[in-house]
Amino acid sequence: MAQGTDAVDRTSGFSLLSSARRRPSGTACSDGTPGTCAGARDYRVALLACVLVAFVAGGCGPSRLRILPDETSFNEYVLKAAQPVVVQFSKGGCVWCMFMDAGLDKLVDEYQGRVLFARFELIDAWHRVRCDRLWRRYRVAYYPTVILFINGKEKNRWVVDYNVDHYRTVLEEVVEPPPPPPPPPKTAPPGR
Repeated sequence: MAQGTDAVDRTSGFSLLSSARRRPSGTACSDGTPGTCAGARDYRVALLACVLVAFVAGGCGPSRLRILPDETSFNEYVLKAAQPVVVQFSKGGCVWCMFMDAGLDKLVDEYQGRVLFARFELIDAWHRVRCDRLWRRYRVAYYPTVILFINGKEKNRWVVDYNVDHYRTVLEEVVEPPPPPPPPPKTAPPGR
């Protein structure tokens, strides 16, 4: 191979080294020029863009949701809770579930002390069901699925819903409003 040229996959005509797409010999790009098509995208650029979007959206940072590792902790934290509990059922390695964390983290701040928030990974990254009983009981088919539990019973379910306002609407119906802030301390009038 001559120095400065790319290796080209003979079956697809794609360059193996550069980010530009090579056309098979004798064909031209839409602008009529032979060889490399300017403007073709490389999968590496798309992958990098997805990683950056996940990072900016809060998917790569630590979540403030309580991680429930097994069915016993789920039963204790969710089903026996005196407060409403919002549980995100997720799948290991699910980028869309990571996007959901940022929205739920906002709700953790807004409903602190009034609602509990948790995440339970129903399916691991290798597509194995981690807890068959919970998977069958709640029939989660799409991820992320978020369920609101009140007194251990399912009250509401959101499936692949990233709009935090939808969660707020339901939570405002079932949760006590926050207590009013304490009045400011009284001060003596100046000059006395």
